[in-house]
Amino acid sequence: GEGLYFYGPIIPWRMISENPPTVAELGKYYKYSVSEAKALLSAAGADGLKFEVAYNTSAGNHGDVIELLMPNLLSAGLQPTPRQMDNATFQNTLRDKAFKGVSLGVKGTPVTPTDIFEGYYLKESGLNFWGIDDPEMRKLVERQATITDLNERRKVWKEIWDRDLDQMYSVAIPDTIKFSLMSDKVQGFQFGWYQTNLE
Repeated sequence: GEGLYFYGPIIPWRMISENPPTVAELGKYYKYSVSEAKALLSAAGADGLKFEVAYNTSAGNHGDVIELLMPNLLSAGLQPTPRQMDNATFQNTLRDKAFKGVSLGVKGTPVTPTDIFEGYYLKESGLNFWGIDDPEMRKLVERQATITDLNERRKVWKEIWDRDLDQMYSVAIPDTIKFSLMSDKVQGFQFGWYQTNLE
């Protein structure tokens, strides 16, 4: 919600805006309404839906995020079961697409924006765990990779952000702020794109 640090739809919000988005700016589907949630679940024949929420312990805080999410899920009548996994098990579960619920965890360390967009949104990518096959999104991903002017490229990133929210490919969730420190003696190390923009 507002006032919380969170991951946006794949791309960090700082890449498209000077200020964090408000809840209203996250699109028509991103809101808190228990009655609407229950009505949608009922219409889908999913009253009391039971599912697993698998999360990765390697980042150290996903258990805290689960604690934040559980009351919302339970209030809608859902029956989630958190399942903590070590990094290797989690990565294998994702790779094999062996989950039937929700996954929360590190899914790769992209170095550039194009890495992550191609990874998550293109059908043939190994990181596209959700089976996204969206021709409009593909055009946006391919177009942003050809633009050299940063301001113009940010405009396309915003279109990608909006398309993700419109299709609900991912959900922005609360998270904690993290810091990475290292000795000034370290040489030749490059943070992945997520680390340089989120930490």
